[in-house]
Amino acid sequence: MERNEEARIESIKAAFLNVAKIEASLASGLGPLVQAFSPHLETLKPKQDVALMVETYATGPFRPRVLLYQSQYHGPERDQSFGVNIDDQARFSRTPIPLTVSVLLKCIDEAFDELSEDDRFNVWCNEAPLVKVHSCRASINNPSPSPEALAGYDVTVLVATLRLFLLELPDSLIPGHLYETLNTACSETDDNLRWDSITSCLAELSLPQRATLNAIISRLRTASKGLQQSDASFYLLLSTYANCIMRPPPQFSAHAFHHRHPQRVLKDLLLHPEGLVSTPDDKELSDWLIASPQLSKQVSEQSLGANLPDPVKSDAQNKGTSIETISGVSEKISEDDDYLDLDLAHLDDAGQDSGAEVNLKDDFFDI
Repeated sequence: MERNEEARIESIKAAFLNVAKIEASLASGLGPLVQAFSPHLETLKPKQDVALMVETYATGPFRPRVLLYQSQYHGPERDQSFGVNIDDQARFSRTPIPLTVSVLLKCIDEAFDELSEDDRFNVWCNEAPLVKVHSCRASINNPSPSPEALAGYDVTVLVATLRLFLLELPDSLIPGHLYETLNTACSETDDNLRWDSITSCLAELSLPQRATLNAIISRLRTASKGLQQSDASFYLLLSTYANCIMRPPPQFSAHAFHHRHPQRVLKDLLLHPEGLVSTPDDKELSDWLIASPQLSKQVSEQSLGANLPDPVKSDAQNKGTSIETISGVSEKISEDDDYLDLDLAHLDDAGQDSGAEVNLKDDFFDI
């Protein structure tokens, strides 16, 4: 598209120049007009115009949008996994890493046993057909994915599906609210100070974000072992996964093409094995679940569909409760002879309290 736009601008410029020359040769009086017109044509510079257009109308890196199923009884984490907040998935599965990521990484590790070191690195960066990627996505887009569902897919498709899972998250593994803070941290020239600033920012990650990021970074670190920082393959790895783990918030999306700190953050994570803590133990996971605001809901629901209200049964129970309430009120009203024998004719204009009681009785029987 860029080449076509440059060719279009060049053609328009050449057409105006040809018309100006023809007009100048036909009428001598048009000479001064053509001379005044020619400098304006020199301002048409295709490459600069295309660069300006890209900077003005850029929308940022590719970010797929996921349509979530909204149930009136439970959250979307009970129906799907792609596009669902990673903390909600971890609360539901009661695991530090979402089951979808765990299953994908397990199948990828098993497939790597049969590959050479060069092939292992290429798998992390190679593209896969979108048809196969979305087919793989559909097979595990549920709260309880199984490794058997991925048995027929190539390891390249599995890695591409993992990248798609990260891209479809509502917020990246490193949340958007840390984007500008990390940009400032990466401007530090001293390596130690920059790394200290990055680690202090990563301390704000939730337990599922930290555990998932650690699991992915550890595998990328193994794949890039032996590569020099100046290698094109190492830069390819950074550019492929920087947008997956750290995306700009909407207010920075239009200018994200020139931001390089996501690659710098990923590079520092790969070069510092001590950067992230290991997978949390059961006690840390339990403490996180207890501190979770949705614990009472998640603990009481142990499996899919458990203890979900039946709309028909709930409606009948609600009706039964209403009938019992009305019956009790009716019995109380019938026992109060003075109340039932109330003579409306004796109510004066100021007797609004008695009138309110009579209306209250009528409202109960209307129910």
